[in-house]
Amino acid sequence: MGSLWNRSGTVERYADDIRAAGAKAYFFTGGTTTALTVFQDAGASAAHPHPLLADANGRWPDVFVPYILAYDVQVTDANNVQLTFTQNIPNPDPVDLTVTVDPLNTVQTGMIHAEFVNTTKTGYVRLNGRTIGSATSVATERANADTSTLFTYLWNNLTDAVAPVSSGRGGSAAVDFAANKTITLPDMRGTTMAGLDDMGSTAAGAYAAQTFSVGSAIIAAGLAGANAKTLATANIPAHTHTGSTSSDGSHAHGGAYTTSTEFPAHAHTGTTDSAATQHTHTGITDAHVHAIPALTTLGGFASGGGLTAVTGYTAGTGGPNTSSVSVGLNTTPGEGAPHTHTFTSNAESALHTHTFTITSDGTHSHTFTTSSVGSGTAFDNMPLVRMVTWFIKL
Repeated sequence: MGSLWNRSGTVERYADDIRAAGAKAYFFTGGTTTALTVFQDAGASAAHPHPLLADANGRWPDVFVPYILAYDVQVTDANNVQLTFTQNIPNPDPVDLTVTVDPLNTVQTGMIHAEFVNTTKTGYVRLNGRTIGSATSVATERANADTSTLFTYLWNNLTDAVAPVSSGRGGSAAVDFAANKTITLPDMRGTTMAGLDDMGSTAAGAYAAQTFSVGSAIIAAGLAGANAKTLATANIPAHTHTGSTSSDGSHAHGGAYTTSTEFPAHAHTGTTDSAATQHTHTGITDAHVHAIPALTTLGGFASGGGLTAVTGYTAGTGGPNTSSVSVGLNTTPGEGAPHTHTFTSNAESALHTHTFTITSDGTHSHTFTTSSVGSGTAFDNMPLVRMVTWFIKL
């Protein structure tokens, strides 16, 4: 490649404006006497002779000067008389093809970025869990020779658990690529990025409670977490429920009254409490006592009176009073058949208590039921995010 000499196609003239037929031009590397080859075309495929000759009318042909820091041009007439001599004409390459770009300033294989698109991109493949490989590898994301560098990058940096190779890994990435195997791209669908737990330092323990489905917290491209989660009982903090049982209405427990040292022997049914007022009892006697007047003699007890004798009773000895004479059950011959006495007890003025025994209903409990809340639906476990396509450089 070169630039067109500025006098190409023009007519060389003398000072009096007469055409300099057969003029000559000598090209040199700037500041030297070293001849510089010039060309008839920009592609530098056909060289001009040295010196370069003008035609019979003094007209110069098209001259392409190769890119060089600077060059000199000496012009003479056909008799080698110098007409002009121009030195150090700058002619640098506008694009220096010899400059090497620092790799740190370029996008390199394996670099990842996201864009607001949902399509492919030249020079990249998508991180979608599909595969790459050679042109005959039947890879699903890209099957082309230009995937070789990325294939090697993934093979060397990710484990087979993270980026599996079809039919297993061989001796090297080059061997597997030549064998038309495929390698799986990490799947970034619905996924965000997070830093490794160590990254060359001591592990931070930031993922101690996480379960990894692929790899671990210190393996590149390891995978953990989920976008939604249904809580299990073990995930719920300790807590209590409050509530109340339903009312069954007023009710009572049945039972029976029993008395002790009562006169005469009797029983109560119903509900009672301590009686503070005077009251009476009616009852039926079995073993019972008769109240009789004070006696001074044994007179008055005929054979039909029911007693033939009162053992231990002697008139005038301070014996039983009207409430303490005991009369046996009417079984003596003179009393006739057994009989029953109906009586009304004396009004009781003193406060007394009847004991009340409640029959047991047996050991039992009341059921307490709380309402069930929730249906086991998974809840959103994601922060606010925007949807992108993740690309990785080939």
